[in-house]
Amino acid sequence: MVNNGSNGFEIVGLYPSVVNDKASLSVSSDKAGVIEMNITDMSGRSFARSKNNIVSGSNLIPVDGTKLSSGLYNITVKREDSVSTTIRFVKL
Repeated sequence: MVNNGSNGFEIVGLYPSVVNDKASLSVSSDKAGVIEMNITDMSGRSFARSKNNIVSGSNLIPVDGTKLSSGLYNITVKREDSVSTTIRFVKL
């Protein structure tokens, strides 16, 4: 778990933690809004970017890994107020 609880926004986890084709990113936020999700490899190359509406509380964001090659990736989630957090995952 990556905890940025002091700013009211955190990535709770990625389920399943090892991604095959699809996964769900669990995000907790103290307020509703729009987040931007960016999936990058370890070199910083962006492979997928999306914007998602979230509600105050718990949110599940779908993650599509079907177009990713096997390897290690980062998911960075940024809220409208520029608060961001990152989690790593393995794609099989």
